[in-house]
Amino acid sequence: MNIPTKISGIKRDDIEHLSRTAEKEANPLYPVPKLMTAQELADLYAEIADWSQ
Repeated sequence: MNIPTKISGIKRDDIEHLSRTAEKEANPLYPVPKLMTAQELADLYAEIADWSQ
């Protein structure tokens, strides 16, 4: 399917804000199989961020 494994545009300095905002929006409003903490979301953002540019 050619889905990229990295996403450009995520800045290191923004990860804390992004993860806290995503946690507040998703928990407990979204019907997902696993609710993630802000730390888990931050780890995920760091894993998919493309900082090679």
